[in-house]
Amino acid sequence: MTWDIGTLTAAIFTIATLSSVFIKNNPAFEVVQPIFLGVAAGHAFVVNVGIIRSSGWQAIMQGDLWAVIPLVLGILVLTRLIPRLSGMSRVSMAIIGATGAALGLRGALQAQILDQIGATLEPLNSLDNILLFGGVFSTLAYFLFSSEMTKPFRQNQVLKYVPEIGKVVMMVAFGASFGNATMGRLSLLIGRMSFLLKDWIGL
Repeated sequence: MTWDIGTLTAAIFTIATLSSVFIKNNPAFEVVQPIFLGVAAGHAFVVNVGIIRSSGWQAIMQGDLWAVIPLVLGILVLTRLIPRLSGMSRVSMAIIGATGAALGLRGALQAQILDQIGATLEPLNSLDNILLFGGVFSTLAYFLFSSEMTKPFRQNQVLKYVPEIGKVVMMVAFGASFGNATMGRLSLLIGRMSFLLKDWIGL
């Protein structure tokens, strides 16, 4: 067993955090939870101060006057701490929200629509491409054939099975997404258990 102060502290915090799985709201978890939040907030503060110094203040000192704009907008965000001047922070928050929405929309449009359309229109010369095209087509058919306008198509002896295939495709996709998220959480748990057993206890 390792008695190094860093390893021992990490082990105690890990055990205290995992204890909430077995005992809800126990004293150990109630102690480490605010400590984790405080350390995370302090780390974020220090990192942001470093970014302001390197990308803001030092850039201005080197003659880059464009750096004044984000620096001023950042200062305006802090006016929320002053009740009389809190309205000035709305300017920065509006710009941040609009910029984030625009970047998110652009990324979503490219990744979730344009790239998907391009991947679907690949030549049907392999099993992967055939399955991808069939899955996209049947999934779209599930939503399109559910309206009253497509009732004649749903009465067709062949086309009426296409939406059912789309339903199966969506179930498989949702199951794979859930399984991927679960595996990600399990990998974190395995990492902490490996730390306790190998790095701390030394098994």
